[in-house]
Amino acid sequence: FSLQMKGMTHKWFTTRVYPTFFIEVINTATQQVYTRTQDWQITLHLLDGKGHRIDDRLGDEKSRVVLVNDGIAEVKGLKFLVVSSKYGNFFNIEAEVTKPDWISYSVSKAVSDKLIILSYRLFNGIKDELGELSPDDEISRLPGIGKVTAERFVAAGISTIRQLAAIPTNVHGRADRLKLITLLRRARGTMTDHKLIEMITNANEVISNHDDDSQINKWSSNSELLLPQYSLNESPISTTTTTTSAVPQRPVSPKQNKKKNLTPNNIKKSTTTTT
Repeated sequence: FSLQMKGMTHKWFTTRVYPTFFIEVINTATQQVYTRTQDWQITLHLLDGKGHRIDDRLGDEKSRVVLVNDGIAEVKGLKFLVVSSKYGNFFNIEAEVTKPDWISYSVSKAVSDKLIILSYRLFNGIKDELGELSPDDEISRLPGIGKVTAERFVAAGISTIRQLAAIPTNVHGRADRLKLITLLRRARGTMTDHKLIEMITNANEVISNHDDDSQINKWSSNSELLLPQYSLNESPISTTTTTTSAVPQRPVSPKQNKKKNLTPNNIKKSTTTTT
């Protein structure tokens, strides 16, 4: 017989109750769940990055001992008391049958994949891995997009990863990107074209993971991305070019003319001609 863990979460936080998962007893001859497990008991151990047992860092003993019913044990109530970075950068959970004694030696132990346990203080700020996201997830779940930026994306009409992925990252799409940046950036202009392209690239990776390219709504300059006073079809800084052209030019000094290979005679001659 062997044990098999299912439904484990590979990234979690200290002091928060770890999500419920299951352990199955497998008959290795048939590869099916072995259901005749009355009075079977499984004990869990916490292993640090070097394989040493540190069970006292995995909450109280009661939560680490579970009963097997019809070949399946439900594990709930576990709490990690320390971060994994201080114990070899990751943890593993080891499961073994400890009762009845006569069967424990016939059942192979199970060891989970690597578990990353972070400080509880990071719980509200953690981002999902790109591989765990889907195209219709909220844009706020993407790495690099904070709460304020996400709110501005939504105000501009972009609320899902799919919509963000539709923005072109090539040279031809730069004009639309710059107009969108105007809607997103703060007063000091922390949003740049490079940052926006990085966000779009992450969104496209999510799309490609789901082979969903055919369903992307392609971006156009007629898209209505709105904040209260702007849209993509009008730039709030377009008036600066007209005002600068009306500013009178400063006279060119003889020294500046010399740099341009103009002689005083040429300057005098050109002035006389003008007059």
